[in-house]
This record gives sequence, C-alpha cells and structure tokens, in this order.
Amino acid sequence: MSSLLLNKKVTIIFTIVILVVVTNYAKAGCDLRMYEVRIIDRKSHYHAGDSIKIVGTAFVVKLYEKLEEPDKVVLDFYAGDYHIGSMVPYYVISSNGQVHFNDDMDWTIPNDMPAGSYAISAKITCAEDYNPDNDIAYATPDIIVQEIPLYGDLSITAVSAISPWSSDLFNQGGEIKFGFSIDNLDPVASDSYAVNFSVGNYFIGSVSCSPIGPYETFNINETEPFVVPLNVSSGSYTITGEVVCLNDGLTSNNIKQSAERIRVATLYQDISVIFVSTVGNNFKPGDSISVNAIIKNVGTFVAENINAEFYLGEDVIGSTNASDLNPELTETLGAECKIPDNLPDGFYTVKVRVTCNGDIDSSNNVMESGTSFWIGEIADLEVKSVQAANGTYMPGDMLTIYGLVKNIGDDVSNAYSVDYYLSTDSIITTWDYHIGHVNRGALEPGEQHSYNTTFKLPPNLPASNYYVGLNIICQEENNSGNNSGFDSETIGIIHPANYVCGQVKYEYPGYNDQAVRYALLKVYDKNNSTPNREIAQTYTDQNGNYGVVVLRDTMSAQSIYVKVFTDSISGAYPETIGKICSVKDDVSHAVYSIESSLYLHPQDSSRTIDVRVPLAQRAFMVYDSMVEAFHQAKTFFGIEMEEITTYWPSSANGTYYYPSEGIFISKDDEWDRDIILHEYGHYIAEVYNFAQGDVGENPTHYWDMDLRTNPVARTEEHAANLAFRESWPTLFSITSQLANHNYPHSGDAKYQDYYSYYNWTYEFDLEEDTFDNDSPGEYYDNMNCCLLWDIFDDHPDRSDFKETISDPNLYKIWNVVRGYKPENMNDFWIGWHHRYGQEEDIEGVIDIFQQHRMTFAESGAAPGLPQNHAPVAAAGQDRVVSQNRADGAMVHLDASGSYDPDGDAISHIWRHGYIRYNSVQLDILLPVGKTELELEVSDGTITSWDTVAVTVTPTN
Repeated sequence: MSSLLLNKKVTIIFTIVILVVVTNYAKAGCDLRMYEVRIIDRKSHYHAGDSIKIVGTAFVVKLYEKLEEPDKVVLDFYAGDYHIGSMVPYYVISSNGQVHFNDDMDWTIPNDMPAGSYAISAKITCAEDYNPDNDIAYATPDIIVQEIPLYGDLSITAVSAISPWSSDLFNQGGEIKFGFSIDNLDPVASDSYAVNFSVGNYFIGSVSCSPIGPYETFNINETEPFVVPLNVSSGSYTITGEVVCLNDGLTSNNIKQSAERIRVATLYQDISVIFVSTVGNNFKPGDSISVNAIIKNVGTFVAENINAEFYLGEDVIGSTNASDLNPELTETLGAECKIPDNLPDGFYTVKVRVTCNGDIDSSNNVMESGTSFWIGEIADLEVKSVQAANGTYMPGDMLTIYGLVKNIGDDVSNAYSVDYYLSTDSIITTWDYHIGHVNRGALEPGEQHSYNTTFKLPPNLPASNYYVGLNIICQEENNSGNNSGFDSETIGIIHPANYVCGQVKYEYPGYNDQAVRYALLKVYDKNNSTPNREIAQTYTDQNGNYGVVVLRDTMSAQSIYVKVFTDSISGAYPETIGKICSVKDDVSHAVYSIESSLYLHPQDSSRTIDVRVPLAQRAFMVYDSMVEAFHQAKTFFGIEMEEITTYWPSSANGTYYYPSEGIFISKDDEWDRDIILHEYGHYIAEVYNFAQGDVGENPTHYWDMDLRTNPVARTEEHAANLAFRESWPTLFSITSQLANHNYPHSGDAKYQDYYSYYNWTYEFDLEEDTFDNDSPGEYYDNMNCCLLWDIFDDHPDRSDFKETISDPNLYKIWNVVRGYKPENMNDFWIGWHHRYGQEEDIEGVIDIFQQHRMTFAESGAAPGLPQNHAPVAAAGQDRVVSQNRADGAMVHLDASGSYDPDGDAISHIWRHGYIRYNSVQLDILLPVGKTELELEVSDGTITSWDTVAVTVTPTN
C-alpha cells in the first residue's frame, strides 16, 4: 500500500573540527597537533620506486602568538623509519588556528626499502611548539612493500560475446566476436600474450596481443569474427576468456567467465506476423486504404527476400517487399492498397500473408487485422445550421437553440448524440462550457433533423459574449470533420444584481497557473455585528470559474470576501451525485482554505473576485491531483468513486493508502501527481476487491528489486502479491495521464518522484524499462508493471514510442482485474485466458508474458482453466419514461433475467454512480434526462456486467 520507494544509497561524510583559539596568554609559542594521516590511493601493496599519495591534517590546539612565517612549520612523512617526503604550509597559520597544507602529494617509495610491512606516519614540527607529544599520527592499515617481480602479472577482468544480431543469440556455424579487458598489475612490462575464448567447453579461437606496460590496461571492444563450430549443441552457455603468457608472474587470475549467458541455436529462418492494422473506419469500393503489418524474425538466421501480400477476402489488394531482417528484430511493412470496385457492402478485415526464402514454419505467416471496417454506402452527418435566440442572458436563464443536421451520405446513419457548448471563440471543443446534451434517432440518406432545444445556462459563466455551438457524435459515420457547427451571431452573458463571480487558480512554479476545480467556495461579509457571516455558497467548475448571487439585506456589510476550501461539493463534477474528496491536515483534521482580499459588496451590480492560491498553500496542489485521479477513474473506467479523505502532510512522513481511513501524502510529495494517482490506484483496487492478497507484515518495496528478499525476506506468494499490487496503481497513474499535456510531468510514459530537499527527480520510463530482464519476473514490480504497459501499448518492443493508446481506456486490463480479481500476475494470466484466450492476439500477449520472464508462462500453454463459465447479466432494455414527480420519475429495474450457465448461485449489485444496491429488483428515483445504471452479477469467481439507460422526459 505504500508508494514506490527508491533504492538509493547516499553516503554523507561529516568532518567536525573543534578549534580552540587561546589568546592573550603571557606564554609564547604554540601547541600543534598532528590530527590524521591517510593513504589516498588506498593500495595495500607497493614496490620500491612506486608512487604513493598521502594527505595529512594538522590543527592548532593552542596559539599564544601568531606565527607569521610558513617555514617555521614542517610536515614529514615516513614509511617505518624511511623518510619519504616533507611539505610546508602554503600559507601561514592563520589567527583562527588552522594549518593549511596542499590537499595531497605524490611521494615515492624509496628504492632502497627492502620487502616488508611498514607503518605510514606523519610528523609536524615547529621550532615554537612546546608540546611534541601530539606531533605524530599513523595511517591504517600498514602497507606491504614487495620485491619487484621479473615479469608482469596479467589479470583478465572482463570478457563478453558480441552477436551480429545485437542480442544474445548465436548460430551454429555463424559469426561470433569477443570483447575483453586485461590489466597488468605489476611495475614491469609483460611479455606478448594470447587470449583464448571458449563457449562452454567448446574452444572457439584466440587472439595474439602485444606486451602491456606497467600498471596499464588493454581493452578490445570487438575482436575480428570467429565461427561458432557446427558441433556446438543448441543451448545456453557461459563465455570464458583465458590469458596465456609464458612469463606471467601469477596465473591464478588468468581466467574469467562472462556475467551473462549466451544462446546457441540451429540455423533456420522463420518470419512471424505479429500485428496488422488499417487506417480508417469507412471506405467505398475503389478507395485507397493504408495497411500496416509488423513482422518479426523469430528464427535464428537472417531472413531474406521478404514479401508481403495484403488481401480482402481472396482478392490481393496490394503488396510490398522488405529488406533482410536479422533474428529477433521487427519491421513494419506498409502499403497503399486499392479496394476492388465490385465488393458488396459489408464489414471487412485485411489479411496479410508474408513469405521469405527458407521459412521453416508457414503457420505464423498469415494474420488478419484485429478490427473490421465498413466498405460500401456510408452515412455522413453534417451540421447545416445552428441558431440561438439572440439577446442577453444571465446565468440560470433558459436558452433555446435551433439545430439542423442532415445526412449527406448514401446510407442510413446510426442514432447519434448532440452536445451543446458556449465558446468565447468560434472553435467548438469539449473544453468549452457544456450546457446540454440530447440523443437523436437514425437519419436516412438525404433526411434532416431540425429541432429546438432549451437548456438552463450554468451559474458559473463569466460575463462575456459567446458563440453557441454543437457537436454531434455518431458511430460508423464517414466524416467527423463536419460534425460541429456554431451560430455566427454571439449571445451576451451578463450578471444579475448581487452577483459575485471569478476564477480560482493555484500557482505552480515554472508553469502556468492551474485551475482549482470543483472546489467548495463560500462568500462572507464583514458586518461588524456578525463578522464572517456566510452569504452564499457554490463551487468552481473545470476551469476554476464560479458564480453565485449573494445575500443582500439590512445586515449586509460594505466589504465581502470569498473563501475556497480543499473540499469538493456533491454534484459539482458533471453527471455525478457525490463528492470527490477533501484534503485535511493530518494533525488537526481541518480542511485547508484560502481567503481573498476584501471587496465592496456588489449591491445591485456584480463583482468579480479572482483568487490566486500562492505557492505556499501547497495543499491545493494535492487537492487538484485528487480531483484528477477521480476524473481519470471516471474517464477511463466509467466508475464514480466515493469521496475519499486525503491527509497532507502525513504525520507518519510517508505516502500510502490505508483502507477505511484515506490517502496519506508526505510533505515532499505534494508536487508528485504520479505518486498521488498511484495511491488512488490502490483505492480503486480496494473498492473493486482485486490486488488485495497477503504481502506479509512489511509492505515496503523497491522498484527493480526481487521482492522475495528486498528489503525484507518474504514468501514467494507474498512477493508475487506485492509486485502485482504495486504495479497496477503505477500503470493507472501513467496510462491515465498519457494523453493529458495540461499538467507538469503528464503526457509521457514516465513515473516521476520529486525530492524537494535535494532538488532532484527520480524517474523511470515504462517504455524504456520494459525489458529489464529481471527473473523470475513475477517477483519484480517493474517486470509486472512493464508487462501490463506492453499489453496496454500493444507492442512489446523497447522504445517503440507508439503511445497511440491502442487500449485507450485500459478496458481489457480493467475487465480482467475487475472480473477475475487477481491477487498476482499468475492470477492475471489465468484471468486473461478466461476472458480473451480465444482471440487472435493471444499469441502476442503470451509473448509479452514470456519476454517479461514470467516463469508460469514459459511453456506458452494456456493455464489449466476450471470448468466455470461467466454468469450472464441482464439489466433489461433501455427505456424512456415520462416524469411523474417534481424531481424526476420513480423507475422499476429488474435483473431477474440474469443467470449462471453452470447453475451456480449468483449475486446482483446495481450501481448508480458510486452508490450500490444489493438486490435483484430496484425501485429508484431518477432525475430528468438520461441516466445509466450498471448491473454487476457474480458467481463468486467471475463477474459480468450489463448496463441500462433510462431517459426521463420532462412533462408539465
């Protein structure tokens, strides 16, 4: 449950010097102390004539008069009784009692020193030093002086193998190159030598090398190529390098094995198609269509003369050729193809067939695109006209809009929806002020819909002139470029008497100010008899705007102010019924707030009061991240999470989610939206009861660490549960923000953690880290998380930077975690096969599991699935009912049509937002407009869902 911790090693060395300066004594001279002597180059063995680097530190214990001349002080270094050097201060002893020498010096071991063990010492002398007892210090440990050898000592320190394929794969009879590093550890040059290389017990070859000078290193990054013998069996091997020198002083360090193993395989060519896609959804016979196929060489030898043909049915519609492709590499093949003129209307998929010379397996050479597209007559809805009743309006007024939509295509359209907006410019987007939504039926070719629709203007509209526009959304529609329209004449928004409005933003260093969204806002007056009297309450919208009519009576003061809280308000987020969150102090449990300056009461006019939250009020940054987490959960999964309390700064000085209590954010993490959304991901998992397995007593964890042993010992089950439990929230945090470029550090595949104390950001990239190759992968949260990322990204290659959000709502991953409630990645593997095991891309998913070193997926075989079938959820047909109460309509829902194919007992849960009803039948009051309710049916192992839309139409 804790947020990601970092595996950081920080060594801090403190040197504390206490200087005692004594003056005004009648006694002359000084007391110098030799404090420390150290050997800087940290060697333990030397030869006569070698260089040795030593540093000494001396202090003034007492100083009775200032020493003006540096030659009055000398520092001598000794090895045993052998004098090896002297130095004097580079400036005089200062009045603060410090002796300033050069930092370190290179000295020479005397040539006449015999072999043996010697203590290194330093002695400080001064003619006016009256206390010689503290003038000597010794270094530890002693040094060993050895006799100079006759020949150099060669040591091989590294050996590696280089594949022509930029991988660890090699072929029998194929090319192999080596890299190595040799050190001469002695003060005399070596003779010429050779380095022999072996793969396991198979000798490959050797290279001859020139002598190496004293204490020098010789590196070769890449030798000339050798040939892997044909008799080397297929398998995994260690590379061995051996130095052979006739006059080597020591042979025990002449052999080195590689840290990584290599693979040797039989030569064969095998091209596999791993992905096929098309650009576009609707086409007509004769149109051009762009088709792409990703192929991979899963063989062990270069694939040559690759050809790809693209089919619609049995018709070849295009082809392309590819250059040679090395083993384990991928390549994208694209072609512009022509749709045949005589194809009948219908949905089609493109198929690709790839061939190459010597391909040993043709079963993986054919694949169809995963999505279908329409060929034939196509509907095309166009906004022909938008007109609003011109004039001036106030927030809360009713606005009537006339719209005309026509099907200019040649096929009947689907039912479509219309969203209405007010915009300060003529470009209508979803970021404008949304004022309403309606659903419309299908349109025949050439038919048009014209209608008047009336909406209530929202209360938080700033005073301005607005364009009235609409945007239509229709499935399987030919051209979305003509789906928006606007009235060329603007309407005016003015404010009523006693109206207070404005915008609330918070400061973010180095970036534009950010909106404080959906926050509780109160207006107070400063009447002296009843100070701080609340005269209005409202909330900010998605842009931080607010507007409200304030109370005016005989008690009203001349001055008013607004106060904004780190607290949401029920129904503030569009189409929700509950609150989002509140951010409180962890000690007092009080909600944070910010007050504006004083302003005059608007009286019979309006007053604009903007609020800019200063950087010091960082609780608002935490609040906005919590709002973003709620927004992303709603956007990605269509779920409305219940209000959650967040405490900042955490009194425990940590960041974590604690069930039933809330989210706790440390002082340094208020900047870190990635981390805060990670903790919200834990909250989602707890509410929907997955990733809740036992992780042992210590949930602390490190990225890229084996959680069985780091930072504490755990069972394999605990480690696997913890790895999955931490990987899911990280995936939610990064993927949900991937398309969001409106906030610092969002819009990329990186998880970022900022440490304000060090002014340093730790980060890892799910795209780059996807192949860390830690094994077994099920015990590493980085391997778990990057596996989920690659399923989301739809492509397992490192740095493919697709980020096209091929699974834009994580819907497949969400369906598995929500429906099968996995505790670890093995459970997720089983759940995936339950849900998607029959789909064409299952082989690609299996490949992702294998590449992330999941041992349970090594065979590639589907897990042994229990004979249990998913229950069938039946929420009933969508309905339209008339309003029968002032506040909406009472509606009866019935899920008794749900059943389980195995006859298992099933449970029923109706969801309206975050409110849950445990019943088969439900009577519920719904407001005017369209409401979607979700039915969840479970047999205790597998969960299924169905939704029903109920539209309540207004009556008089």
